[in-house]
Amino acid sequence: MKLTQKEAAEGCRVSREMWGRYERDDAMPGANVLENFVSLGAYPDVLLGDPGNESRQGIALLLSEIAAQLGLYNKQNELDAIERKLLEESRSDWKEMLGGPVAPSNQPSAASLMENWLSCSPHVLFPRHRWALEDAIQTLEFALEVADKKMTPQDKASAIEELWRDAKQGNRDRVDLASVKALIDKSASSGRL
Repeated sequence: MKLTQKEAAEGCRVSREMWGRYERDDAMPGANVLENFVSLGAYPDVLLGDPGNESRQGIALLLSEIAAQLGLYNKQNELDAIERKLLEESRSDWKEMLGGPVAPSNQPSAASLMENWLSCSPHVLFPRHRWALEDAIQTLEFALEVADKKMTPQDKASAIEELWRDAKQGNRDRVDLASVKALIDKSASSGRL
């Protein structure tokens, strides 16, 4: 957020000269000033020793590095949403610490957004997704045994991946048995069993 010294001073109900003293670290703003500053949509760390916005740059840098390590390059929109939510939650934390009103949010938390983003990576396996993968493998193997059918290793791997992806997207720990039967039938009709 870009504010001129005059806008910031007026919004925080202090003189422009006093505002300059805050920026030069010649004076420390009180709780009322910080509360007013946060209510303008600004971050108090600007007045409390982080004029370069290092914390926000650090968040962006950290998220970019995670994206690079996990192969999530094409998920920039999700990354931006996580960054915005982390900063919004930080601002709410400051408001709460300063005794100001904090509006309840009906949007997902930054942690929830981060988990959804990370779950898109082939390198991250949350416990509930691991269970879904194990269930996909076991259920497919059992269904093939009961049906007395076989699949090529390639078809089996593709079927397991599809079942697992469906379970993850549906936020389920278990695979859908109808989907397992459909995949076996599909493989049988293609003559690849």
